[in-house]
Amino acid sequence: MSFIVAITDYVFPSLEPEQRVLAPQGVELRPQQCKSEEEIIALTQDADAILNCYAEITARVIEKLNRCKIIARYGIGVDNVDIAAATRAGILVTNVPDYCIDEVSDHALALLLALVRRITVADGAVKAGTWDVVSHAGIRRLRGQALGLLDLARSPKRSPRRCSRWNEILVYDPYIEPALIAAWECKPLAWTGSLLRLMRFSIHVPLSPETRNIIGQRELARMKSTAFLINTSRGGIVDEQALAEAVKAGRLGGAALDVLSWSRLRLIIRCAKRRT
Repeated sequence: MSFIVAITDYVFPSLEPEQRVLAPQGVELRPQQCKSEEEIIALTQDADAILNCYAEITARVIEKLNRCKIIARYGIGVDNVDIAAATRAGILVTNVPDYCIDEVSDHALALLLALVRRITVADGAVKAGTWDVVSHAGIRRLRGQALGLLDLARSPKRSPRRCSRWNEILVYDPYIEPALIAAWECKPLAWTGSLLRLMRFSIHVPLSPETRNIIGQRELARMKSTAFLINTSRGGIVDEQALAEAVKAGRLGGAALDVLSWSRLRLIIRCAKRRT
């Protein structure tokens, strides 16, 4: 019986690299773009290994696995895999810890600059036929302001070196020694300290039970009304309803989100389907 690797979903134009590595080893590659839990179960139940991207590997999927030894995710986060169920089943879960490190760092800075310079607001005004420089008065320069990083993971480590214009860069990361944070020319800060009172706040933590909704109504209330929040990590880390209310009420300067929670994404998809 050949060794079977099931690919539940992928975003690449070709799986040639996987074929090139696995085919000489006699491995049978079974790729599919699964859209439901039932499709995932049908594909993976007799697989020896699973490669997945966005498909959710739930406890029910894992319970149906007969031969699986490893679940490997295309990417850094593993929040769409039920780790507890995999652990009970004796299945190893891995990721790609260096995936898109520079790209995420670049994107976080791009979102931050778009907020600070009001790029999207100005773009929308011009497209609507308005050219009013006065309405954009009050934009502050970056020099002399403080940047906060929630988690000094690999992506944000790229950011401090690119943020030479900041007066100081403050970091909250309970898993990194303060001396190591200082070595990156950043200042370690306690979560209960003044981190949330910064002008710019960028989130990079993985989604876990420890970090889910770590930025909620209470935390947002402690931020400056002129502050901006940038999230390029996972949607579930921020209470999206509380964030929307804070921005609408003017209690927060703005937010840039590269990610949304699964529940929010499902709602958007359902609304889009109804419109079509």
